[in-house]
Amino acid sequence: MPACDMKVTDKVCDAVEVAGRNVMSTSSDVTTELVNHRYGDQAAEATKEGLGAAGHALSAAWAAVKIRKALNPKSALKPTSLAKTGLKAAAEEFKAKSSK
Repeated sequence: MPACDMKVTDKVCDAVEVAGRNVMSTSSDVTTELVNHRYGDQAAEATKEGLGAAGHALSAAWAAVKIRKALNPKSALKPTSLAKTGLKAAAEEFKAKSSK
């Protein structure tokens, strides 16, 4: 694959990553406001923390994939395993915060 194709692919992937973060952030804010309106401040705070944990877990998993791909492009993870790993980590983090 020519170098210019790789640069274009990298720029597209970076743009998709930024757009995904924006969507997750906006979705989290809207969901938190909805929960606050419907169930109150305490439930909204728990929702915000849970969604924040999920976002951080997915970001960490994505960063790990990017690092692994940079070191060895042929061994990059499939997107489905990335999502599963991120969701499992988010669930564990949320459970840990909820049990406090």
